[in-house]
Amino acid sequence: MKHKKQKKTKKAGRILLAVFAVVIGTLGVLLFTSERWMRKTWPNLSMEELVYQLKAPIAGTSHDLLMSYICSSALIAAAALILLILVSIFLREKRKAHVAFGMICIAAGAASIVYSINDVWAALDVKDYLKRQVSSSVRWQQTIERLIADGAEEFVEIGPGRSLSGFMRKINRDVTTCNIDKMEDFNKYVNR
Repeated sequence: MKHKKQKKTKKAGRILLAVFAVVIGTLGVLLFTSERWMRKTWPNLSMEELVYQLKAPIAGTSHDLLMSYICSSALIAAAALILLILVSIFLREKRKAHVAFGMICIAAGAASIVYSINDVWAALDVKDYLKRQVSSSVRWQQTIERLIADGAEEFVEIGPGRSLSGFMRKINRDVTTCNIDKMEDFNKYVNR
């Protein structure tokens, strides 16, 4: 009985190793090819511009740009995924080779992920960007005061909590604030 349980545990461990290896290997390929595509598409990209690109709505992205990414990165990652699955299936009966393959996939995938992150970190000067994000002021009060000076009379806070509405009262009690937390709040606001 104990021998059967150990055998099942080993088999489950090999399956988990194979799945983990395929996922890490595929992610490594996807991240590596995505990083190369990004640097080729936007060679002089700054961190601020990257953040803007990531926040920009997908609707504003051109079809050609999406197809370029799919052909340059996603298809290669999909091919790597299929190849890794096939090799893993082929080696499943050869236990030592299967484990070795899994370890190689994990090591190569992890190395690719670390390399890509490090490369982007250095190229975009992420360290300096993060320092500026932490040390620069938000300028919330100045922004609200400017909006009021430009004629804004009503401010709507969308999301849970009322923190921003509270800050608004501290800045100027004469403006109207509204908090929309649920769909009911939204419908009430729109239909008033």
